[in-house]
Amino acid sequence: SIGRALLETLNRAWFRTTMTPAMAMKVMTNFDLVITRVLAEMARASLELTAHLSAYTYLDNVWCFQLERVRLTLDPREGPVKPVRAGRLLVIAQNADPQGED
Repeated sequence: SIGRALLETLNRAWFRTTMTPAMAMKVMTNFDLVITRVLAEMARASLELTAHLSAYTYLDNVWCFQLERVRLTLDPREGPVKPVRAGRLLVIAQNADPQGED
């Protein structure tokens, strides 16, 4: 994914000391803000997720959901879409700031 590739690149830059940890965090924060805004403006499809919630945690405004027997279905506006199934799925989500402040 794009986020994972960015994170790996930032880690390499940090280990080579070409970037400070603070700079890397700033880049990731800006990426998160921009990708969230772009997806909200451009995404036109909806996704239905059904699963069995096996466990969840909440720590420092971060949710972690462990799902089993997962079924994902895209909105079929563009034609028939087959559901995607997975045995397990881990969803990590951060609380959004309603005012858009840091």
